[in-house]
Amino acid sequence: MQAIKSVKIGDLPLPNGGHLNDNTFFVSESSKNVQIATDPASNGLKLAVNDLGAGFHSSDFRYKAWIFVCKGSVSASMSNVNLAVDIGLTTQKLSNGKVVPAFVVKSSALDIPKNHINISIHGNFISKIANAFKGLFMGKIRDEIQK
Repeated sequence: MQAIKSVKIGDLPLPNGGHLNDNTFFVSESSKNVQIATDPASNGLKLAVNDLGAGFHSSDFRYKAWIFVCKGSVSASMSNVNLAVDIGLTTQKLSNGKVVPAFVVKSSALDIPKNHINISIHGNFISKIANAFKGLFMGKIRDEIQK
C-alpha cells in the first residue's frame, strides 16, 4: 500500500488535441479489507484491496468541444474503490547474461462505484460551465478512470 500512496501517472491524450498532463494518483484512505492469496497457476499472488479511498489530480487539463476550449486542472476523489491484481513470478535475462526474478501483472481489475466518485474541474470560464454539467457525463469519466 505504501508504494501506491502517491504515484506519478504519465500524460494522457484526450480527443481533439486535449490532454491531462502532470497527473498523480494518491491513496487518501487506508483499505479496511486487504486479501492476499497464492496463485500456483501463475507462480504468484492474487492481491485484492477493498473499501479504498483514492484520488486523481491533473494540473494541466485541456479539452476542446466545437469552438469551446476548457483549460485548467481536474481533481477526482473516490471512495469504496476495489482493486484486484494477479501478479506472476517469472525470470528475465539481463543484458549481462544474468537470469534474475521478474514480476508480471497477469490481470487487474478496478471497480469505482458510481455514487462514490466526485470530480471537480477548475480553470477558465468554459471549465466552470463544464464543472456545472459534469453529472451528465460522470459515467463516461468513471469508465475512463477505470481503464
